Parts: sequence; structure tokens; C-alpha cells
Amino acid sequence: MKRVSKGGVWLLVLVAIASAWLHQQARGYRRIAGRAPVASSAGAEAFRRGEAGSGCPEGCLAPPPGCQIKGNISYTTGERIYHLPGQRWYEKTIINPRYGERWFCTEEEAEANGWRRARV
Repeated sequence: MKRVSKGGVWLLVLVAIASAWLHQQARGYRRIAGRAPVASSAGAEAFRRGEAGSGCPEGCLAPPPGCQIKGNISYTTGERIYHLPGQRWYEKTIINPRYGERWFCTEEEAEANGWRRARV
């Protein structure tokens, strides 16, 4: 094993600390920029059971069958934007429920939860 100088060790420690700090800042920014996530998987469970009127009224953590609207939170602005199949960024948009992003069955559900339609 190669020996590392004292300066090299401190550099590694500094890089590790900076990396952890930047990661926490990015996560905190996304949490603060958007509203607190309130949705649960209850809508998805109701949809799977086939209950009338079910869907994703508060947004689902996973996409139930037939629910293809992606509720994304902008990393730079914190704005809540939903994407429909066929729109420009739909295929590249990845939904991460950990950051408050959700799936919706209808545009009405998305808008009722404070999301706006993507402009392109």
C-alpha cells in the first residue's frame, strides 16, 4: 500500500467534508424550495383495489396503471411542474418521491395539488 503524506490525508478529509456539505445543501434546497410533501401511496393502493373514484388525488409515490402524468420539482427554482406523455421533457423526467415529486392520473389532480403544466 502506498504511503500518503499528511497533506494528502488532510486534502482527502477536506474533499469528503465539502462533498457531504454540498450534498446536504442540495437536498435541503429542494426540500425548502417546494412545499412539504403531503402525498402518500394511499391513492395508489385504492387504485390497485379498484375502488371507485380512486387515482392519485394527492399524488402517488409510484405510478398506478393508467396514471402517466409526472409531477416534477425544478431543481433550480423549486417550481412544481407536471409533464404529460408526448411533451418535450417527459421521457427525460425522472420522478423521485424522496424529494416530493409525484405521479398523477389527471391534470386536475396535479393542478389541485399546486403543480402547473410544462410550457414546452
